Amino acid sequence: IVAVPLWAGQVVTGVSISTWDIVQSLLGLVLLPLAVGLFIRARYAEHAKAWQADLVSVANLALGIALVTGIAVNWSTIKSMFGSWVILTAIVIVALAGVLGALVGVRNAEIRTTTGLVSVFRFASLGLIIVGTQLGGNPDYLGPAITFALIDFVLPFALAVEMSHRRAARTPSAKA
Repeated sequence: IVAVPLWAGQVVTGVSISTWDIVQSLLGLVLLPLAVGLFIRARYAEHAKAWQADLVSVANLALGIALVTGIAVNWSTIKSMFGSWVILTAIVIVALAGVLGALVGVRNAEIRTTTGLVSVFRFASLGLIIVGTQLGGNPDYLGPAITFALIDFVLPFALAVEMSHRRAARTPSAKA
């Protein structure tokens, strides 16, 4: 909440961005839902485990619907990014964020994997919040932001799936 408004003003050029408006958006769209979720989890701790699987399913379904809808609605904007530097730049940023995140847990494989993957996933949502709330969905910024968000989702997700398959292949079967 402190860093994003500071770097957003440096990254976005050609428009005026209000630091306070970004902070308000982040508080309302990121921190408030997190606080409500943590409160409900603490208040209804006895139900938290029972609700978790169903809520994860609902959240995954909502994410899938949002991705499909977002791609469908913005397909021409996304398609216009092919052949631009946006895709290569997004891949480099995603890889760099993953490596830097992994360095946090250099001594522990679980922490390294978690911080590497989580570090990557955190960029896109913040960028989309800024483009949507501060820049009014301006296509000059929306196209690159959506393209980055897709790459920021697909690459780490594919990496996580591959890591899971490799781990499963190394782990002896429970039947053996």
